[in-house]
Amino acid sequence: MKVTKKKSLLYSVIALVFLLVALPITGNAASLQTRVEIKTSGQVVDSFNGVEAKYIPGTGNSNTGTYSCAGYVKAYYSTVYGITVSNLLTGKTPNASNGSFSVTDTPEPGDIGYQLNSSNSGHWFIIKEVNDSDFTVIEQNWKWEDEGNTYCYINRHVSFSETSGFKVFRWSERTSPTISNFKLSASTFSVGEQLSFSGIISGNGDTIKAIQLSIFDADDHSVGVQLYRSEPGTATFDLSRVPSYTIGSNVGSTSYKTEAGNDYDVFLYVTLTGGGSFGSTPPSRSFTVSVAEVPELIISNVQPNKTSANVGDTLTWTATATGGSGALKYCFYVFKNGTVVERGSYGTAKTYAYTPTAAGAYTVRVYVKDGAGTVATQDNAAKVNVTASATPLTISSVKANKTSANTGESITWTATATGGSGTLKYCFYVFRNDTVVERGSYGTARTYTYTPQILGIYTVRVYVKDGTGTSINKTSDIVLIDVFIAPDEPGI
Repeated sequence: MKVTKKKSLLYSVIALVFLLVALPITGNAASLQTRVEIKTSGQVVDSFNGVEAKYIPGTGNSNTGTYSCAGYVKAYYSTVYGITVSNLLTGKTPNASNGSFSVTDTPEPGDIGYQLNSSNSGHWFIIKEVNDSDFTVIEQNWKWEDEGNTYCYINRHVSFSETSGFKVFRWSERTSPTISNFKLSASTFSVGEQLSFSGIISGNGDTIKAIQLSIFDADDHSVGVQLYRSEPGTATFDLSRVPSYTIGSNVGSTSYKTEAGNDYDVFLYVTLTGGGSFGSTPPSRSFTVSVAEVPELIISNVQPNKTSANVGDTLTWTATATGGSGALKYCFYVFKNGTVVERGSYGTAKTYAYTPTAAGAYTVRVYVKDGAGTVATQDNAAKVNVTASATPLTISSVKANKTSANTGESITWTATATGGSGTLKYCFYVFRNDTVVERGSYGTARTYTYTPQILGIYTVRVYVKDGTGTSINKTSDIVLIDVFIAPDEPGI
């Protein structure tokens, strides 16, 4: 019998799902056969579907009863299926209190296994995993002594070709799942599109324990695994509830992913609470990832907001690009007279702003990168000639809206400035009797309001700064503030 890699991968992962561990499928994941020393009576060495395999030290003392090989098979079928198994004798076929057993050449987890030991006596066990070319079992009373110590194996491997007298028996009433209308959302996809699933799984009287949809490439590499643990007691399941898969991505720790120009298979694996499954031929569907025609990535235009400016003016460049695949990202380098003065970084904004602090010829180099990593470049683009202002920065006046006032009255000063380069910014300091009582901060507003609460002589000093950082200041005329005295109340 040929056991396929995809089938062996199913059972190793499903077994892990039973233990609440969901791992992506990669390669041959058969459990490692390991030697264990038996030190105590009733020592638990392994467990499958909640049924523990137990040993006692010594040999020749477990041929019947609780710790015998037949004892584990009986306990397993009583716990998992609720039936009594008997006639577990050398060369015999097991009997069941309900239904019957027959030989199968397509073992599944939960089937009863049989072989001859070195004394040609029958030995019974349960199939735990189906691997590439053999089977992992769980058992009792497969033990030996070495220098006075007792040992056994966990996850022992058996096979049709190498195990003496190997047979596998399946219970006639063991339920297998069925699937109706199993479909993929399409048969051809482009990278980035969503693959979703549909179909109804039925446990046929049993409940669904684990569902797995696995995507394999032509070399049996798993490129996507969607694992789902159904709710306890679920008799049917709608596959549309399984999360969709993004074509071109990988799932979990696998390094493989779906790629354009390749064909893939989706395999559906289902295990029921009683251990039933689709067996060695799980349902499958196929799809192709198409090779998309990607238009050439081109930067068609880089446009400045002005072609000439003064030092301190804000320059803004806008790039227009087309083609490529996926989202485009932009990066701008600013040059003055051919030397880079500022480097941007990639982002989705297709505009870039820069404020020159010196005269010169300013250009940008634009990089545009698409989702596949393709980069287009345009150099020496969108020249802007920047000159220093010919008019010096001057403050012509700083005036208050009144020359005297009472305490509690607001005073507003207005500054008038001309010349300089770029945008002018203003900062006001308020003085009382030549001592600063309030400091403002730079902004484009050229007025400032203050409400004195104490009598005194008030002035402001205004600082004006242009786009090059040049700063000058000027102090206003005085404003005399007197104490406000409320008038007498009538009748007093």
